[in-house]
Amino acid sequence: MKALSICIPTYNRASFLKEALESVFSQIEEINQDEIEIVISDNASHDDTFEIVKSFQKVARAPIIYHRNEENLGFDRNILKVVEKASGRYGWLLGDDDRLAPGAIKTVLKEISRHPEIDLFLGNRMDFNLTFSHRFRFVAVLKNDAEEIFDFRKITILSYLKKVRKLTGIFSYISNLVFKREKWLQVVPPEKFIGTGYVNVYMFMALLWEKDRGILKYLPDKIVQTRWGNDRGLESKSHFERVKMDVESFHTIAEYILKEPKLVRKVDNLVLKNDGFSWTVRARIACGIDFYRKVFPYLLKRYWSFPLFWGKVFPLVFLPVSLVKIMRWTYRKFIKQEPLSFAEIIKYE
Repeated sequence: MKALSICIPTYNRASFLKEALESVFSQIEEINQDEIEIVISDNASHDDTFEIVKSFQKVARAPIIYHRNEENLGFDRNILKVVEKASGRYGWLLGDDDRLAPGAIKTVLKEISRHPEIDLFLGNRMDFNLTFSHRFRFVAVLKNDAEEIFDFRKITILSYLKKVRKLTGIFSYISNLVFKREKWLQVVPPEKFIGTGYVNVYMFMALLWEKDRGILKYLPDKIVQTRWGNDRGLESKSHFERVKMDVESFHTIAEYILKEPKLVRKVDNLVLKNDGFSWTVRARIACGIDFYRKVFPYLLKRYWSFPLFWGKVFPLVFLPVSLVKIMRWTYRKFIKQEPLSFAEIIKYE
């Protein structure tokens, strides 16, 4: 059995997939090639995905297992499929538009060798623009950015949630998580969570916090590089639908697994803290009158009892759109450190 399966679900992103695979194979050496397999589940792509995979298979130091679905199963089912097709002791999901950070494979192999008791390793990510030509400001997943083991058989879930700074700490992002595949396969997601775009959140929460509690190790290492401005969740959804998808998915999954109201509220607050500002700004700019007819009433109904809503979201309701655009640009330029010109204010929609 291989120690590690790098699992890549993909759909119509041949050029990005090439970069992802290059980031993997640049780190596979004679010393570790027997420990790794790469598994790709192609969700019925109609671009050059197969040709890209075939070109790597010819020269790869480690095996590439390629599976193609007869029809597009959707994002969630393709994630489940790619892990099912793997055989490694640990799995590592990698988004087809992401890249492994330099040295990441060495770090992960060392960790899973030293700590076979760990069910889930949570690493950090480094955010870049769409072309990977500019790096954004780094923000760690946990408030105390130091290596730490969380044994949920001995500690409370709340004690962990209090340390979480980013939504990646509650498993919103697939590429910074390395998991014990046997435990993943023991989790059967309810049908209602498949199609939400967040089946990964359910799988990892259940793996750690449902029935048999698991063990998580936090790694301060940046193990993956992510590409911003390439969100598949917005391709076929309105801004309002995307807001509802984010809010409802986290809330219903937390209710189903955590059950305790104070834990569910903590998850809701993390979602609001991380996404509330960007939801509101995007919707104010893009939705016009529908912001007041749909988006704001929905957020008010969901978050009226959260002080953070009144301090962070509510004031944006009354500002002119031109000022909201300036605030958005200022945040992206000086807080996230994106390379934006002032002209971006005018064209941003």
